[in-house]
Order: sequence, then C-alpha cells, then structure tokens
Amino acid sequence: MGAAGRSETAPGTDPALVALASRRALLERILLSPAGEGGLRLRRGLVLGVTGVAFLLIYVVHLSFSDPAVDLPRIFLPFMVLIAADLLHLNRDPLQHRGARQNSRAAFFHAQWPRKYIAARYGLPAPVARDRWLSEFRRWKDGDNPNHQYFAASWRAWFECRMTYYLHWFLIRALLLSVLALLALFVLSLTGPGTGFYSLNDPWLAAVRLAFPLVILGLHVLVAAGNRPGPDNPTGVWLRWKTVNDALKDWWDRNAAEPGKAQGA
Repeated sequence: MGAAGRSETAPGTDPALVALASRRALLERILLSPAGEGGLRLRRGLVLGVTGVAFLLIYVVHLSFSDPAVDLPRIFLPFMVLIAADLLHLNRDPLQHRGARQNSRAAFFHAQWPRKYIAARYGLPAPVARDRWLSEFRRWKDGDNPNHQYFAASWRAWFECRMTYYLHWFLIRALLLSVLALLALFVLSLTGPGTGFYSLNDPWLAAVRLAFPLVILGLHVLVAAGNRPGPDNPTGVWLRWKTVNDALKDWWDRNAAEPGKAQGA
C-alpha cells in the first residue's frame, strides 16, 4: 500500500470506518460485537453458562423434580464451576498468545497488524516498527484526539475477533463433548440395565440428546460461514479487522511515514 494517489480524509469521516459500522447485522451486534472487556466477559459467561447448563441437564445431571434442595445444588454447583473456570481463563488471550499463530484465524489476525506492515514497507527492525506504531496509536486513546475514531474502531474489532475466535473453539469442544456423551450413553444402554436417565431408551430424552449436538453444529456452521478469514476474501469480523487495519496503514503512509511527521499532521 503506497501513499501515491490517496486523498486526505478528515478525522472522523474515514469512509472505510463509516462503511464498517453499517455492515454489522443485528445478531452480530448482540453476540459477536462486545464494546470492551466487560461485554466480552458477559458474552463469554452467557455462552458458557447457557450451553454448559443445557449439556449438564441433558447428559449428566439427573434431576428428581421432587426435592429442590437436592436438585438446585446439582445445577448451580457445576454452573459456578464452569463460570469460575472461564473467568480464570479470561485473562489469557489465545488469539494473540499460546502458539495460536498455527491456525488460520490467528495467522490472519496477526498478519493485519500495522507494525508488521510498517516494518516490511519501510525496512525497519520489528522492535523499532512496533515502538513507533504503538507510541502513535496509544495517543489516540484520548477521546479528544482527532484520530480517536481509529482507536475506537480498532479496539472494537479486536474484541469482536476475540469473541468470534472463542466462540469458534468453544462450539467445537461442546460438539465433541456432546458426541462423547452420546457414545457413553449408548454403551451404557447396551451394557448396563438399559433403563433410567443414563440410557437412550426414553424416546423423548433420546431425541433431545440427539438434537443438542445438531444445534451446536448448526451454530458453529453459522458462525464459521459468516466469519471466514483469508487474505483475499475475508468475511464478518475478519473483514472488519482487515478494513480497520488497512485504514490504519493508510493513515500511517499519509501522516507518519517519517519520524515526527504525525505530531504536525
């Protein structure tokens, strides 16, 4: 991306960012578009809590429906364990750390970083490019900064990618667990007494247990189909991440390619 042929854009009216805001569907805004860490926590907690409790009630926890003092701890204790495990894991960002570059989503995410573009285009060492970019970008956090729109759009896109990445792998794990639970119940039906909660002989309960992984699979297909990474034709949150970072690279080419130029832009 060169600076030649580009026209100046007034702060707050970048057409790429304006178009970006209009692309979000209602479902994406509700589920995949947290505005900050609190929104991310809330969405992760709801996804884990609702799916986890449904899994426990369908496959694991046998409620008597006659003694609330027995039934309630069977539901809420595992639920609290799930929430605690998720909160302990929340500070870790697998999209950016823990060898996540080995999968296509994380690799695409990393490839969009402006600091990598700056290092490659201007022949700078990676630490120098990183320091120059972050020293400029962090100033935009101030709401009065004329470039705050870029900071806000980048921050939001970052949270969207984190949520989508989390949801993608969570649904895969939930699908695998539900299939394993079905297999375990099938084995118990063949080798055990063949009656009761831990079997597949109840037609209604068996239908619910078969439907659960199909619903999880459908959600995963929906999320994956609407959010595909790829260098040439990304969609969904990955397209928004690329669009935001392309706008940042464009800004850098026009305003800060030379040290000290951004301060007077």
